[in-house]
Amino acid sequence: MGLSTIVETQPAMFVGYVTAGHGTAQTALMPATTPPNQIDHLLANSSDTVDHICTIWLGNQGVYYPQFSAAVPAGAGNGVVPAVDLILAGLPAGFDTIILPTQWLVAFSIEANVTAGQFQVTSFGGFV
Repeated sequence: MGLSTIVETQPAMFVGYVTAGHGTAQTALMPATTPPNQIDHLLANSSDTVDHICTIWLGNQGVYYPQFSAAVPAGAGNGVVPAVDLILAGLPAGFDTIILPTQWLVAFSIEANVTAGQFQVTSFGGFV
């Protein structure tokens, strides 16, 4: 029985976003009280006019560890530029989901400030 056979019993979706002036600090994607156990997709979109590098962090009790990064082009998810699935873009082939230990959280950061519009990451997953 591999990890691919795990089925979520309750879906969960969380959204985190940053706008101009937010800076490059980590932004939580989910509340600490009800984190999901499994993340299937992390979709990044941006209405900013510059490209971004987005880093995904996993953490527990306020300590976060960088896991992977992926490039997100300007305008991703808006118009003709598709949104970026950060899991598929940032992890090696064959890794298509993140299983979280109990009470671990997901956050993201970007390497440059948003200049116009906003940068958003949406997580899709659930409880197993």
